[in-house]
Amino acid sequence: MSLSILVSILPFIFWESRKLFSVCSVVCIYLMCNSYQASSGIYILMTLTLLFLEVVYSGKLNIKSLICSVLSYVGGMALYKIQITIKPPIFADQGKIPSLLNLPSIMLVNAKGYLKIIYLQSSKVWILLFLVILILLVFNIVSSSKQKKIVALVFTFAWLGLGSILSYGSYLILSEQFYLLRPRYEYGLGIFASIVLVISLGITNRNQIINILKSVFSSLLIFYFLAFSFIYVSNLKQQNNTFEVQSAMLGNSLNKYLNDKNNVVNINHFVANSPIYENATSVYPMISSLIMPNTNVSWDMTMRFNAVTKLNVDFRPFDATTVNSEYKQLETTKMYNVYTKDNELFVVMK
Repeated sequence: MSLSILVSILPFIFWESRKLFSVCSVVCIYLMCNSYQASSGIYILMTLTLLFLEVVYSGKLNIKSLICSVLSYVGGMALYKIQITIKPPIFADQGKIPSLLNLPSIMLVNAKGYLKIIYLQSSKVWILLFLVILILLVFNIVSSSKQKKIVALVFTFAWLGLGSILSYGSYLILSEQFYLLRPRYEYGLGIFASIVLVISLGITNRNQIINILKSVFSSLLIFYFLAFSFIYVSNLKQQNNTFEVQSAMLGNSLNKYLNDKNNVVNINHFVANSPIYENATSVYPMISSLIMPNTNVSWDMTMRFNAVTKLNVDFRPFDATTVNSEYKQLETTKMYNVYTKDNELFVVMK
């Protein structure tokens, strides 16, 4: 990920030299595609931001630089397309581009879904602080621009709107809705938020109160972002500890009833989540997407359980409401009940 961000920004060192910029851009876009495609929007954001600042503060749109950037980006992507055509990756089917007729509707669905899921996963504090920073930024740009105020306002909103959407990168034109899978596919908007913060702090205003306010709110937002990193790590550790402790307890119970011929256990859901995790997800909804709940009955949770307990259990989900008098209770604890029926084991987690 770090390498993909670096190579996406590196070409802009040569922004004033079109030849060096073009060559470096093609190579770096190709390298980015081979490292982490979720960074595919960063190059677009950098180009968009530099062109926006030139228009607002010099009054001219650098058409040559725009064309150069577009051609370089397409060139780097074309090289990567040739590579995956010759040697397709494992998940090549997920990267199919829809037809031109379906492309506008696909882009609209992806843009709406991408921004909506980020909004729903973000803490309300982040959203409020960022809105205040945006208001101060718009005020600063409009008041310091060489353009007419209404023109500067239109360009600023266009930059913010396009930047938010294009931060999704090349995933915007793909049929697969990657933003529904994991938050790592959405971090392009985080990069754009960082660019907005840099621009906001870089533009000074004659009114010192405005400068102080934007510094204070920017510092608060950065503090909350940093705090979230520690909260994420803490929750990850707590979830793992909770999983290991409860798995060991459940494993001790199941070990009495499992044998070589029957290692299948039907279970309504897996072990409970950490209380800290449950509390954190109410404040930071993104946590539930970053850290898998312990309750999931899945192959990876089964592998973790078997690694902890040294058993070879095959967990299968079942509906606990089907348990009736025909099920014989073998064991009961504060965490779960163990039943048997027709030589099958059933665990009902409480």
